[in-house]
Amino acid sequence: MLNKKWLILFLIGLFFSSISWGSTDDIDVLFHKANNFYSDGEFEEALSIYTEISEKHGYSASLLYNMANAYYQMGQIGFAVLNFERALLLEPNNPDIKANLHLVRKDSGLFLEDVSFWRRFFNSFSLNAWTVLMSLCFGLCSFLFFVKGLLLNFVKDLPQIVINFPYKKVALTLVVLFVLCGIGVGVKFKDYEKAVIISKEVYLLVSPFETAKKAGIIREGKIVTIGKSYGNFVSVKEPGGQSGWVEKSNVETIYKF
Repeated sequence: MLNKKWLILFLIGLFFSSISWGSTDDIDVLFHKANNFYSDGEFEEALSIYTEISEKHGYSASLLYNMANAYYQMGQIGFAVLNFERALLLEPNNPDIKANLHLVRKDSGLFLEDVSFWRRFFNSFSLNAWTVLMSLCFGLCSFLFFVKGLLLNFVKDLPQIVINFPYKKVALTLVVLFVLCGIGVGVKFKDYEKAVIISKEVYLLVSPFETAKKAGIIREGKIVTIGKSYGNFVSVKEPGGQSGWVEKSNVETIYKF
């Protein structure tokens, strides 16, 4: 039966879907058709069309958001978390995506560790955004050195505002921002190692072999860090928790684009 709470949240999300993906008639028609299937509780049909859109036109935050909602309604928690996390890569501060991801984790008993202020701060921008900001700081700082080193020494009769501009203070501020953005790039780059458990019951093994001893069970929808790969197995580690080897088919990295 269709969960009314999720239907309401989904319909709210359709508003920003139409804004982000209103570029072609083809996409509009497909989205409308898929959304009608979703509203009627036919989630597999809706997901099939969302997947078709992604294959033809690529991904957007709104498309991943809709796919995640459909997966959740179908009881596939791992894929729901995965697509919400992917949507947040594109729109880190989108309140609809954050709210639904929180509800998925709450309803499924999946809880993340408390995130520090600095981690929340660096998560507020995407990897691309931090990279652009870092490049901008570098460019502005280089421009200031150019102005102070060349124009002030070789060009006469410059405006007073150019002569009295606080070059050193502004340059120092830009250097600090450059370093901060560099840290942001490093933090977000580490997210390439993050993945989601997509199968319902996954055993952690002590070694990368089917006959290896089981070290525990890791729940569907859990965020893990990917490590070494060996054959059909990959090592994973929960943040602050257990670690071991799982089959590659049971885990999928968040970064896909």
